[in-house]
Amino acid sequence: MTLGKIKDIMTMFQESILEEMSLSESRLNFKLECSFLAKLINPDYKYFYGVFKGCNDVFFQPWDDEFNIISDIREVVALDLELLNVEREEDGYIKIYVNCKQCFNGGNLLIKCEDLKIFDEDFQEMGLIDLTELSEKYWYSSDKAEG
Repeated sequence: MTLGKIKDIMTMFQESILEEMSLSESRLNFKLECSFLAKLINPDYKYFYGVFKGCNDVFFQPWDDEFNIISDIREVVALDLELLNVEREEDGYIKIYVNCKQCFNGGNLLIKCEDLKIFDEDFQEMGLIDLTELSEKYWYSSDKAEG
């Protein structure tokens, strides 16, 4: 999968909270709390699961201390990150701008990977088209416009 597609998929999860992450070999598994999109699949759903495949680097860089690189996945998850925006970097990284609820003013989560898979709570894989439809349904619905 191209970095552009990975960026497009992750962009759909703006305002989501990164709840869990674990690195196993070259797979970065994660859980996102994104109830506003998940409940469009099933009213009882709150989460999406994903895996960055071919992941050979991941770290957090605070905005207010750029030399403080946090690469321990447990420490990164403990920061309670909220996804803001996503960019594709020239050096092969996906840069996710995040707010931090635990410390720092926010920062960038940088991930170097080859592929991304996203699943709903029932572990049904969701492709770019599926996620785009969900995102458009939420962001452009009359309920969202009124709220």
